[in-house]
Amino acid sequence: MNRKAIYGLIVLMSLGLMGIITIQYFVIKNAIELRKVQFKRSVMTAMIDITHQLQKEKAKERFDQFNLGEIKVISESDDSLSYTFSDESGMAITKKYIAQDSTYKIQITGEVNDDRDDWVQYKKSIEVSAEDETDDIYFSIDDGEASDSIIAVDIQGLELKYEIYREMLEKLEQIEYSLNAIDRIDSIKVFKKLQNALLSRGIESEFVYGILTSNASNSFYFGADAKSLSEQLNNSAFKVDMFPGEITEQSSKLSLYFPNLRWDLMGSIAIVLFVSVLFILIVIGVFITSIKVILRQKKLSEIKNDFISNMTHELKTPISTISLACEALEDKSIELSAEIQGSYLGMIRTENNRLGMLVDKVLRNTVLDKGELKLKPEPMDLNEMVKSSISHFDLQVRKRGGNIKTELNKEIPTVDVDPVHIGNVISNLIDNAIKYSNEKPRIYISTYQNESDIILDVKDQGIGISLENQKNIFGKFFRVPTGNIHNVKGFGLGLSYVKSVIEKTGGTISVKSELKKGSTFTIKIPLNHA
Repeated sequence: MNRKAIYGLIVLMSLGLMGIITIQYFVIKNAIELRKVQFKRSVMTAMIDITHQLQKEKAKERFDQFNLGEIKVISESDDSLSYTFSDESGMAITKKYIAQDSTYKIQITGEVNDDRDDWVQYKKSIEVSAEDETDDIYFSIDDGEASDSIIAVDIQGLELKYEIYREMLEKLEQIEYSLNAIDRIDSIKVFKKLQNALLSRGIESEFVYGILTSNASNSFYFGADAKSLSEQLNNSAFKVDMFPGEITEQSSKLSLYFPNLRWDLMGSIAIVLFVSVLFILIVIGVFITSIKVILRQKKLSEIKNDFISNMTHELKTPISTISLACEALEDKSIELSAEIQGSYLGMIRTENNRLGMLVDKVLRNTVLDKGELKLKPEPMDLNEMVKSSISHFDLQVRKRGGNIKTELNKEIPTVDVDPVHIGNVISNLIDNAIKYSNEKPRIYISTYQNESDIILDVKDQGIGISLENQKNIFGKFFRVPTGNIHNVKGFGLGLSYVKSVIEKTGGTISVKSELKKGSTFTIKIPLNHA
């Protein structure tokens, strides 16, 4: 997949992800707004019910204060009043007075004893004008016999009671309207009623309430920290008339404020919110992982192509040398002395060994990939292993005018390591130090120990490694870039192999490097391997 295709795929996936996140945002936002509307409707309904309930209870208290047991208020409003009278005979009279047309309806219920000592129940409705001067109303009760029972209602007596009631009611209202709102209610009782009304509607949110008046000094606040929330109560969206139907100079409002409303609303849709956020995170995770996999696969593809190119180059030189030597030996037209033939044969043997080493490197890394690398540790002198590895490169370094200096601590103990693989590790580090030195290789190798480890340093004064490349140098097939000219042999398997062997030994390897100043590779082997 080329670069343009990858970038195009990333753009499309990003647009799709942004679309999903945007849709989920609006879904969650609409769910919260809908819950707000439902919440407000429930709260306002509860508040209106409470104010009406308090108003009815207040009306009852007015009658109780004057001990008018025979008068019972049924309902009252601005233009009508319904109440019930009862007298000694057990007769119950329900009267509804309508102010607009000066009429009232009387509904009379009771029972009467007929001639046979049977009680007959009756119910009559009569509409009477206030202008009528009738003292009594007579009506008959059909008891199922030939004669009917005659009932008389003292309208004038009822009117007198009605007028008494009206006067008392007006006095009570005048007294009550002159009081402050807080003096007219029981604050704890109102709080409990509000709490119960809200709970019955499934609202468990913490709240404070206040009775607000046009005169701020007469306002009242109830609940934890209610006074500090007075501004919020004054600006609350949850307000109703405390005493509906009353027309006074100083109106009162019942106001509620929910300090944790935002979180409570979020909590009410917590499952939807959690699932939405979870799916968004999953999609984002899959998106990021996909991008990483695509870029990693692209990088691996580039590394693989570089490996094939480097490996082809590395194999081409020994194969060409062997081919030329074979042709010279097979050419009968050229007389070759035994010494020259031996030289050609030695050349073929050397290049053949080189091919074998290259193949071994590839096979070793295949074994590492499969996890089949098995070490055979035995007590070894690390200093001697360093000297042995240096001997293989000493001539090569001298030819380039360089040198290898050592500072080996003779007091370090022997270590239990695999001699073959640790020998290859040291050789790889020396080989890299030589390869990446532009002019005369200057290599410094030291061994020492601290409280917990035996340490081997391999230092050079080569081209150095950038910080970006230091993160990747132990990766398979990775080679430090040296430009477009292929003047450094190898195909990026050495340091990967080194890291795997050291880690299987129980040690660590690290690098410190600076461009154009050289690199230092440090191997630490725990003393418990000593």
